[in-house]
Amino acid sequence: MMTSNFRNFLMSGRIARKAFLVVGAVTLGVAMFAQSPGDLLNTGVETDRAVGQENTADSDAFGSFPAMPAANSLTRTRQMLEPATIPSRGGSNESLEMTRPANERPNDSRKLKAEPPSEFQKFVKTSAGMELPIFGASLFEQVPSTFAPVDRIPVAPDYTVGPGDELDLRVWGQINSSQRLVVDRTGDVFLPQVGRIRLAGLRFVDVEPTIKTNIGRVFRNFDMSVNMGQLRSIQVFVMGRARRPGTYTVSALSTLVNALFVSGGPSSQGSMRNIQLKRSGQVVTRFDFYDLLLRGDKTKDLALQPGDVIYIPPVGPQVAVGGSVESPAVYEIAPNTSLGEVLSFAGGLSPVAAGQHAVLERVDQRATLGAENLELNADGLETALQDGDIVKLLQVVPKFNKTVALKGNVADPVRLPWHEGMKVSDVIPDKQALLTRNFWEEHNTLTSGSSEHKDESRDGASDRSLAASTTGRVTTVKREFTSKNDLQPPAPDINWNYAAIERLDAGNLTTHLIAFNLGKAVLDRDPASDLSLQPGDVINVFSKADFVTPLSEQTRYVRLEGEVKMAGVYSVQPGETLRQVLERAGGLTDKAYLFGSAFTRESTRKDQQKRLNDYIDQLERDIEQSAAALPSKSTSPMQEQSARMSLTTEKEALEKLRATPATGRVVLNLQPDANGVSALPDLPLENGDRFVIPSAPATVNVMGTVYNQSTLLYKENSSIREYLDEAGGPTRFADEKHIFVIQADGSVTSRANGGHFLNERIHAGDTVVVPANVLKTSKMRAVLDWSQVVSGLGVGAAAVNVLK
Repeated sequence: MMTSNFRNFLMSGRIARKAFLVVGAVTLGVAMFAQSPGDLLNTGVETDRAVGQENTADSDAFGSFPAMPAANSLTRTRQMLEPATIPSRGGSNESLEMTRPANERPNDSRKLKAEPPSEFQKFVKTSAGMELPIFGASLFEQVPSTFAPVDRIPVAPDYTVGPGDELDLRVWGQINSSQRLVVDRTGDVFLPQVGRIRLAGLRFVDVEPTIKTNIGRVFRNFDMSVNMGQLRSIQVFVMGRARRPGTYTVSALSTLVNALFVSGGPSSQGSMRNIQLKRSGQVVTRFDFYDLLLRGDKTKDLALQPGDVIYIPPVGPQVAVGGSVESPAVYEIAPNTSLGEVLSFAGGLSPVAAGQHAVLERVDQRATLGAENLELNADGLETALQDGDIVKLLQVVPKFNKTVALKGNVADPVRLPWHEGMKVSDVIPDKQALLTRNFWEEHNTLTSGSSEHKDESRDGASDRSLAASTTGRVTTVKREFTSKNDLQPPAPDINWNYAAIERLDAGNLTTHLIAFNLGKAVLDRDPASDLSLQPGDVINVFSKADFVTPLSEQTRYVRLEGEVKMAGVYSVQPGETLRQVLERAGGLTDKAYLFGSAFTRESTRKDQQKRLNDYIDQLERDIEQSAAALPSKSTSPMQEQSARMSLTTEKEALEKLRATPATGRVVLNLQPDANGVSALPDLPLENGDRFVIPSAPATVNVMGTVYNQSTLLYKENSSIREYLDEAGGPTRFADEKHIFVIQADGSVTSRANGGHFLNERIHAGDTVVVPANVLKTSKMRAVLDWSQVVSGLGVGAAAVNVLK
């Protein structure tokens, strides 16, 4: 009998389900004609969900309880026709959803538009110098979805079941079933052969015993479990001074705080401390958001019910706390709130706050402004604050009490406690305290040997001699090695002759310097230089790089290279000259060619570069003036075009000349036959000087506008004319009046100086330059030619005078 009844029960359920699909399709068709395109999307989602659930019921195991299709279908059809109450696709307990278009829904995780500052905030800015935020408002600037109830979270045992809630019912034993039941609008669920079961108003913990009791009246020997499925949506109202007041459709699990977050919270005119939840016209709770923000207390946060109203009243009395506190902001206070309570709201004083007193600015009788100091003691902290008060906490003045300091060229800048009778030697106990950390870092740096090299190929195509044409090898390879060890001072030397104490005059608060001899105080322990110190003194130690010290006291490293018996880097002793250092280096070799030596100095290079830049700048101004006057001087378009092309060429020549760096070479005015160290001038040396003595060359260079630019063998007592003839002589485009010679010592002689220039003797290593004869519309045309020669020879500013 039990089996027959149960089969009839199953059959009736399947027929009813198929009938429901037909009725649902017809209902859906009617609804589609009645809805807007936006509503049709939601309708399709709900239809797919309904059909999917019915298919799930058809696939239930043997003995399943079919849910009453009419109740489910009518409920979902009503939901489809009422899009304002449709939950989000993930279920109503997935997120909080506002009854607004999707692009305006508050559960979108996006930053809200910033509110303009309130009148009180503007007033505080004029006093505090900065705009203070409203405490807690930043929490609502961007509504994160994590504040909304998420899907599949456990339902609390005291959750109240209501219409629209979905129950997941599983039965096993003598019968087996897996059903999803939806509580209809009457608050019931229907089970065939069992009947209607009222669940609305029951706590979730009481649902399973109630259903089990009703099924137990028909069936025996079974077990069951009930879980909550998709939860119902409820409609609540957020009103008053909210950022986004309106009607919201939210999950049945939502609480007052959830709704506040999704609505953007109170506005700048709304209260955070008196948020009211109204139900059936009665205030059921008053929520103070400061309890949550400051203490994490959420006990007054109640679950929402359909029709609840969240009312945010106008903001109450406000005070501003600025200055040296952990959280400067505008705070809402209750009546009789004390200064101590407000400081606790602000997180207390910062670590650098002056803890003696606070400054209170108050509007007196809404007429005048006043200020007073409040001692931060027990009595002062009990001071009651009023609406509109501004509290400022001052920062500790960064003044050290009874200390002395050491700074400058020292190992460790330090501040030490002062004691009676303290002297300089107590702060600088020994000379090692004056070697900086940079000195030791540079001193400890290790370098490897010169193992790197590069191969440079030279193009032999320019050599058109018969010998070059008959050899098979047109290029040669030259290997150059990279230097890895360049001796330089690891740090500037200590200035032992001068140090200074900064001292503040307590009488007129002016600072003056007390100079003393550092070497006598630290090295010699001279009592006259070992000055007594006072509280607040600062000892400044300098290096020789801080001031231009006498040359004899500077640390000087010079490089001697080339034909020197002991070529290398040498430290120059005080008063030592170039001749003396060379003698200390063993003198010159027998192949040294003093006339061709190159002495370079860094200070000279800087001076040459400055003068060269000034000269180029002047030429550039001349070109600009010529360009400005060009239209008035041109008589025809062709003449103007030609002149503009000339100006362009001159600018290009300027750029080439500007790219040619100065060398810093100093001409020593040696005789061509100079020999031995004694022939050198007794020149005082500077740090960074470099003296290179080459071996005697065997060639003379002839370049420029000649028939055969070449390097010719040097012949003693030969003249410039002879070398010009050997190079084929000047071409018909040569400017023979301006032939010049760059001599091996770096000096320049020119035919423009007059005399029997071409008959003058030429020396080994000299270079004869024959310029081209061009139409000189301005002196810059010459620069175009000479800049190429100068850059090619690398002599820099040595030929500037010739170019003028």
